[in-house]
Amino acid sequence: MTCSTRPAWPPTSSGNTPLALILLDDLSAQHVLPQLSELGTQENVCIRLANDLATHRREREEGGINAVRLRQDAATSCGLDPRRALAEAETQVARDLRWAMTRLNALAMTQHTETGRPERTLLGITRATCAQYGHVDFRSDFT
Repeated sequence: MTCSTRPAWPPTSSGNTPLALILLDDLSAQHVLPQLSELGTQENVCIRLANDLATHRREREEGGINAVRLRQDAATSCGLDPRRALAEAETQVARDLRWAMTRLNALAMTQHTETGRPERTLLGITRATCAQYGHVDFRSDFT
């Protein structure tokens, strides 16, 4: 049996970010995995909502389901005009995204690791990804 100074944990992916790569240079991360996992979960929520806002029209045409469609369908089933239901659904999901980003910021600003790099990296990646979704639908713009 050999000993290693490297952590023996393989963290799961967070969003589109391989979490293990972000944590490699901070050995203290292995001691705060629950907190970093919560940060990664919040990252996933933010990216998912940003994607849903950016792609809901195409996904509806393809028969896909996302947060905007679910909210729109719920409002339409209660008698709201489909166009107004869509506008309200987009507004609600955008509000959910702002709340999720606020929560992510709070989690990332609470440094758990010795360096704080993993927290800042996850926050930066999430911000950049969400901003990009505001401008590009990766599937329809690049296929």
